[in-house]
Amino acid sequence: MAIAEYAVQELRQAGIAAWRNQSALTVIFPQPPQKVCDKWQLASENETSHLICMPGVTKKHIDVFVYDCKEAIGQPACCDNGWPAVARVL
Repeated sequence: MAIAEYAVQELRQAGIAAWRNQSALTVIFPQPPQKVCDKWQLASENETSHLICMPGVTKKHIDVFVYDCKEAIGQPACCDNGWPAVARVL
């Protein structure tokens, strides 16, 4: 559940209105562009997507996912020092 909470925090920090129910592994947020949905195989319906943070999902996965979301919607995907927020390691 810590990874799901981390995902909510990181998505919100990126300006994406994410939420989850208490003790849930599923994070809910507005549907991102189709290329993100396709890459991450997101379950989406009625312009809402679901990210399921099942065992094996790591903070690095979430970091790359948030990076992809930010990049797809045209937000700068950099950290404070100007370098890319994540390396493309997945």
